[in-house]
Amino acid sequence: MLADNSGLLLATYNSPVEGDIMAAFTSIMGESMAQAATLLRQPNANNISMDINYLDKIILRKFSIEDVSYFLLIISPQQVDERAEVELSITQVSDILKAD
Repeated sequence: MLADNSGLLLATYNSPVEGDIMAAFTSIMGESMAQAATLLRQPNANNISMDINYLDKIILRKFSIEDVSYFLLIISPQQVDERAEVELSITQVSDILKAD
């Protein structure tokens, strides 16, 4: 799922949960990431993940395009190392958004 900094849903694909609910959750996780970055003195923190249950996790990655922040939210099995796929997805989304 892709959302802007305010939690507005921009795109969703194969989501097990309704898009508007995921967008609202993205906003909450984004605020948690910002608070954690402040408390841990890590101003460049850009991702947070959380186990949903014993099998799945949710990953939020913040990225910017021309000083506009976006969030990519992914639900995946816990055993998957999603980092390379997340970076590839951000590159592809950035290319699309820059073309508009």
